[in-house]
Amino acid sequence: MGYIFCLSILLQNYGYFCYTIHISKKIFHIIKIFVEDSTLFVIFACINVLLFMIEIVTLWIIILFTSFLEAQNLRVDEVLEGMSKGTQKGLAIEFPEVSEDFLLKEFKDWVDKFKGKTKIDKKNNEVFSDDAFIKEVSANTIDIYAKVINKGKAQKLVMFVDLGGAFLNTQMHADKYKIMEGHLLEFGKSVIKNDLKNRLEQAEKVLKNYEKEKKDLEQEQSKSLKNIEEAKNTIKKEEENIEANKKKQAEKEKQIMEQTKIVENLRNEYQKVKK
Repeated sequence: MGYIFCLSILLQNYGYFCYTIHISKKIFHIIKIFVEDSTLFVIFACINVLLFMIEIVTLWIIILFTSFLEAQNLRVDEVLEGMSKGTQKGLAIEFPEVSEDFLLKEFKDWVDKFKGKTKIDKKNNEVFSDDAFIKEVSANTIDIYAKVINKGKAQKLVMFVDLGGAFLNTQMHADKYKIMEGHLLEFGKSVIKNDLKNRLEQAEKVLKNYEKEKKDLEQEQSKSLKNIEEAKNTIKKEEENIEANKKKQAEKEKQIMEQTKIVENLRNEYQKVKK
């Protein structure tokens, strides 16, 4: 319960944190629209990048902390489960938020070290390692089976060990069970490590994509700033044209007034002659 409580609090705070950063980015974006000074613009851009990097680093810390808690929470339980050889005693270990396919593949890769002939039995949805050899457990080869049981947001992997005549259990093989329990815990840690590695790789891909998008936005921004400068120059030129036009209109109005007087005088003289 402590693990779940810590994780829920951490994720909740991360949500609030991301929301705060999102609002801050919006504010800085609005401010940048009205900022013309290049120095201030660079300052706002740097703050924006810093907020983005804080967000990514915080996500990585959560991933690392979650995986650390998961590793601390690992345990192996003896269970009675159905499998391809009937209902047998097995060793169970539970993992939150990993896929069934990932878990089966991880187990297949891990159990290969015991030199058995390993395959995934798709019919029974099991991993089967034939004639594996673990000298601490048996002088003879053994058969190892594993299946994954979906537990909602978690996956439970159950490993069955056929010693040849009996399946490994605590009542009949306490010492050997303890050895296989240690092996399964070792497997559990490798699953968490590899899952973390996969999530980090995905996070890095997202980060790389964000960086590319940011670069595209910077180029778009530079283009917009250039367009603004060109527009400013055009506006300035048009304003100068307007002022020049006003002067010409004033001169033309003066000419019209003078010409109007000439026309009136000539009209009056014509009227006199016409009579």
